[in-house]
Amino acid sequence: MNNMYLRISLITLAFVSPFVSSARENIGDPHHRIQRTEKLSAADCNPASSSIDLNINNVRALLQNGGDMWWDFQNAYYRIPKAGNANSLFAASLWLGGLDAGGQLKVAAMTYRQNGVDFWPGPLDTVNTSIDATVCSQYDKIFQISRNDVDTFLNYGYVTSNMNSWPGNGNVSLNQGQFLAPFQDVDGDGTYTPGIDYPDYDINSDGVDPVTLKCKHRLYGDKTLWWVFNDKGDIHSETNGLQMGVEIRAQAFAFKTDNEINDMTFYNYEVINRSSYSLNNTYFTVWN
Repeated sequence: MNNMYLRISLITLAFVSPFVSSARENIGDPHHRIQRTEKLSAADCNPASSSIDLNINNVRALLQNGGDMWWDFQNAYYRIPKAGNANSLFAASLWLGGLDAGGQLKVAAMTYRQNGVDFWPGPLDTVNTSIDATVCSQYDKIFQISRNDVDTFLNYGYVTSNMNSWPGNGNVSLNQGQFLAPFQDVDGDGTYTPGIDYPDYDINSDGVDPVTLKCKHRLYGDKTLWWVFNDKGDIHSETNGLQMGVEIRAQAFAFKTDNEINDMTFYNYEVINRSSYSLNNTYFTVWN
């Protein structure tokens, strides 16, 4: 994986498979901050702290914006039906790792935040793979949008607050990527402008970029949560692993239907290697 985009999707069903274990062992303090005497060269970002429910269909799934999900650091929140109190899943988190050219293991992974965290909010500087605490704080949130928001705008011109706050562009003065959350660039100027442009559910195209013939960035679902995080905001206090320099753009989405999809949630991760080196033998999974 070398300065390339890796897209991975995950489907969560209404049942617990034999490969899923639900546990609450050695949770510790999920808000743990490593002591200053232990600090190395790092941005000193605070851990991600935002959460929001994905609940448009028969599922209530609590999402965190730091690579972990489905719990509030104490209790499980993956409920089907959403009005009940039974949870089929307790917690989950991303695990990502690979080897650099010298054979050093680079890894970011979490379970219950027993010792700290390996992921922080925000997009990385595309030139030097850095981030600072101000940017981390700015992106310590989860953005939400619905297909109905976009349909209403296209039919009646009404711009919702979610569309106004949509993070279509990064701050290019900070060397962030020009494009962040997917949007339909109606006027072709490369800048997301509410009232002209809109979050892109790929309503009016076939989903293929006519120049590159590759799949365009797009949104999915009837309700969509979008956030961006990285592994460079501080040292990896959960695993003590070495930083990779990855930027991860996440979507969680669900469909309101009258079939079994009404009992499912879906997740899509766009993993970008912002570092100057390749990662070999790269593995990506979801601990569950």
